[in-house]
Amino acid sequence: MFMPSILGFSGLYRSIKEQFSVGLMIQFLIEYATDINYLVNQARIL
Repeated sequence: MFMPSILGFSGLYRSIKEQFSVGLMIQFLIEYATDINYLVNQARIL
């Protein structure tokens, strides 16, 4: 009875960790794209 709750908790922790890393990756990509957009606009001004 005690083991399934531990397994369920570890599975929940793993899914939360995966979603968190995916969120960080998306945030990084958005910031990266924003930086590229900024550099392109600066180059266009020059």
